[in-house]
Amino acid sequence: MIVKSWKFTGFKATFPDWVQENSSKRKGSKFLWVHTQTGEVPAEEGMYIAINLRGHVDVYDFKPEGWIKEIRNRNSLRNPNRSTASVYARMVNKQFAKHCYDQYQMNHKGYHGFQHWARVFQNGRHIAQAENANTKVVDLFALLHDTQRKNESRDPQHGYRAAKYAHSIRGKWFDLSNKDMRLLDEALTYHSDGYTDADITVQTCWDADRLDLGRVGIQPSPKKLCTQTAKNAINNYCSTDPRLWPASTSYN
Repeated sequence: MIVKSWKFTGFKATFPDWVQENSSKRKGSKFLWVHTQTGEVPAEEGMYIAINLRGHVDVYDFKPEGWIKEIRNRNSLRNPNRSTASVYARMVNKQFAKHCYDQYQMNHKGYHGFQHWARVFQNGRHIAQAENANTKVVDLFALLHDTQRKNESRDPQHGYRAAKYAHSIRGKWFDLSNKDMRLLDEALTYHSDGYTDADITVQTCWDADRLDLGRVGIQPSPKKLCTQTAKNAINNYCSTDPRLWPASTSYN
């Protein structure tokens, strides 16, 4: 959720205090080196620097929408000439699933491939129904969250890259309101960081992913789950073969 954003127009411009404290000017460099969660990132003229509710600073090629502006203009978010139902149907179809499938650069038979996404999708639908979460965001999260992984072990920035990718295909493969896009952005960016405090839709996304830890022989810990629905599901975990759990568990 973006709180503030600022367009970098060169070193002659006046910098906001929150950018000044998290950036460095290097002699002879045309870039403004911004200290982000992923390390130092170069910003060129015309790029946007933004800070979110968690206090993390990031760099964008486009102008990110701020939550204050969205609240003020919430009645003008939807285009009356577009069918929300048809757009939603389009963004969860087989073509989009195949598009995401093709973006994955590793073997889909591994731990983070399409079968994992399908279980996250299933988990997300169950939790979303029980918790009244936004299923559009949850469905998109399931298909996108691991598409940008580079390895099967530690890849702490894959969520960040997935969020960037989601922004790049918004309007082409799917359409979300600014509010929903911020939820998807947060869910993707931080899904492997262990957070539990967030909007119920973001929590649903994180739990849907964490509940599939059985594929690597790990029983999810209730302390690391967000929703009561997911915590209740742990009681039905198949202790003899955790890999069977997602398909056989009950969420009631």
